Amino acid sequence: MKTVNSEKLAVVSKFNRFFFVSSCLCAIYIFMGSNSLLAADKNKDYPKSVLVEVSDTELQEVLKISLPKTALAPSDPVGKASSEDLNSHVSQMIGKWPLSPLFTMTGGGNVFSFWTPRELFYSLSMALPYLKPELRKKVLELLDAEIAKNSPISGTRYEMEGNLRHSQSVKECFTPEKYKDYKTQDWEGLYALWAYCNYGDRKDYAVKNWQAIKSVCDASLSSHNEFLNKYEWQNFDNPQWYRNASVGRLPADLNLRISSLVGFIRLTEMAGKKTDAEKALPILKSMLAKRAGLVVKLSTYYLPFGGEPVQWYEMIPELAIFLDKKSGAQINDFFSSTEASTKRTINSFARNNFWFLTRGEGQMFAENSLNWPEPVLALFKIRCFVYKDDAKTLYRYSDMPWCPGDLSYIEKLTLTLWVAEGRKLAQ
Repeated sequence: MKTVNSEKLAVVSKFNRFFFVSSCLCAIYIFMGSNSLLAADKNKDYPKSVLVEVSDTELQEVLKISLPKTALAPSDPVGKASSEDLNSHVSQMIGKWPLSPLFTMTGGGNVFSFWTPRELFYSLSMALPYLKPELRKKVLELLDAEIAKNSPISGTRYEMEGNLRHSQSVKECFTPEKYKDYKTQDWEGLYALWAYCNYGDRKDYAVKNWQAIKSVCDASLSSHNEFLNKYEWQNFDNPQWYRNASVGRLPADLNLRISSLVGFIRLTEMAGKKTDAEKALPILKSMLAKRAGLVVKLSTYYLPFGGEPVQWYEMIPELAIFLDKKSGAQINDFFSSTEASTKRTINSFARNNFWFLTRGEGQMFAENSLNWPEPVLALFKIRCFVYKDDAKTLYRYSDMPWCPGDLSYIEKLTLTLWVAEGRKLAQ
């Protein structure tokens, strides 16, 4: 018996040593694979990225692009279904307002969605052309009341109050420490404010509040210049890009800054103050060039946010159409590729057939394989603007709402209806 036990102990000891060594090797492999700085060869001659030039003509073309202010009542089955879903969801949202932000639980803490007035004003304003007259009136009443206390350029956020957008108990699941990190700046909402004034026929608001609008943009220009001077834009493969995790969200940051400048420049036209746009125009042009350059390196630039399609967060139609014209083939190739240049899960169409499902699995993030509204909406916009899917396909990808007042669902249905009407642009 003693001999048998000794043999068993010997086997167990060998297994434990094997398990320990294997675990260490796996840990080192995972750590090295997820840390590009350590994995990078410091002596490697990193290739220069192709610099993308943007002409003054292209800049003006971007500023001329916008979705139409009016839309016809849909007559095709897909258009009718999309319209019915959109109007029903918005109507329910109005009835439940005010709503709390949505949070999704992950291993790294809660991820928050729909937490800024900017998101509310953008999504509902863009949907206005596709709402039935009586509902449109109710939405504008809500936005008119909201702008007095929670303007999209006030730099405020919604607290975890009001009717819940989620089924979990706030007391049991909400992480207030994580929400403290969610901060917004006033300039971020300039495009949303323009959308409200444009699609809601609220030009008078821009005229009456021009000095406040101008001061918000003027104060942001130094921040934009500092942002442009912070990175080594001509060399996207330089290890500098991997030394700070904040650069992982760089494309989304650029998208948001571009949208704010587009919104401001259009507000100057609306308020009859076009000369106030002079300082913003060269900054916008530079940002468009940098953003187009990031697309060139799309195939290598997505760490440290390995699972998130950050390239298309905060994407507005103007920028999406511009990027498609400049580098649509590269964007298409990347999201169609079955190869992954890192060991982490990448959210793309070719590697994830269920990216569009509400609360479905889609990416690896903080030890969770799940999605939340922002990645799904980003991928939906790629299907809409780069793949140019038809309305029937997009309606399928709109799936179902994440929650009451799902602003991403409203955006998806709005774009589906825009496509159903022939992708017309404002004249």
